[in-house]
Amino acid sequence: MKRFVFLLLALFLVASLSSCVKKASVAGTWRAEVDGAEILYEFKPDGTGTLSSGDKSADFTYALSGDKITVTVGEHTDSGSYILSGDSLKLTDEYGTTVLTRKKPER
Repeated sequence: MKRFVFLLLALFLVASLSSCVKKASVAGTWRAEVDGAEILYEFKPDGTGTLSSGDKSADFTYALSGDKITVTVGEHTDSGSYILSGDSLKLTDEYGTTVLTRKKPER
């Protein structure tokens, strides 16, 4: 019985600590260069965002689930996977992989 109680307490402790760890977020402004043009992706914490290049922009919504990301722009929805590592965000879908770099706020 003591072993069961100890195991139960250990599981409770692990669960408590894991809920305190702040998960990394894609929220922020990310930059990519495609065919010599700078493209900016602004992911907002509420699941909305803006994609812009030069004087053109489009609003989008996004959802994350595990390592999957779904982005909707107007009537078009695209799904793929993402890997977030520090200031690098790798997006992969049926068209290929795009690597974004977190844009630091200007001072």
